Amino acid sequence: MRVTAEDIRGTEHDWLAVDRDGHVALFSTAGGSAAPPAYLRDIEGYEVAIAAILALPGPTGVAAQPPGSWDNTWREVADRGLFAYDGEFNRGAYRLLERPALAVAMAARPPAIAAVCARVRFAHLTFAATVAITDEDVARAEDVAATA
Repeated sequence: MRVTAEDIRGTEHDWLAVDRDGHVALFSTAGGSAAPPAYLRDIEGYEVAIAAILALPGPTGVAAQPPGSWDNTWREVADRGLFAYDGEFNRGAYRLLERPALAVAMAARPPAIAAVCARVRFAHLTFAATVAITDEDVARAEDVAATA
């Protein structure tokens, strides 16, 4: 069964993307903000990649708490070199919540994680200079998975 944007409306979903600089960000829909088609085609793949990111050691050398036991995933991914954006329940823009002290490029990620991150590319944005990402930005993002 194909998942649509309406199917996920009202529930939290997290997805990943890369910017023009090769940096990675986590996006949390908050139940209403736009999710790209690449995410809708492989929700499980994104869940696996995010869990793998959280299993990486952070700046303290310790992996994140198991999913569900820590309520600040945005801080946890920022500690692992990702930017973190949160959406809005009523279909608003994503807002930057956490910025990494040192952004880690997608190319430096383990290959399985990098492959998922590369599926959605914001060629027109750099996360370091972007505090809000609109539905229009999400619509403009390259769907690399569809062209591969």
